[in-house]
Amino acid sequence: MAIGGTVLADTEALHLAATIPDANCHAVWACQDMLTIDIAGGRGPRNVDGHLHLPEAPGLGVHPDEEALGDPVSVYT
Repeated sequence: MAIGGTVLADTEALHLAATIPDANCHAVWACQDMLTIDIAGGRGPRNVDGHLHLPEAPGLGVHPDEEALGDPVSVYT
């Protein structure tokens, strides 16, 4: 499973976009609605009438459903 386009990637991009002055930020692309598997079960920023809003929880504000992610490909310790 690729991570690009998921709610996690969209949330990271939205956090970055929030640091750009409004006059310089023309758009933010969120493509999570185009995916068939939602790895965060409706959590995190969602497209509502063309607008995204940052979660108020600490960190990214969204946590994936680890069962939806499946088994790790590899583990590094």
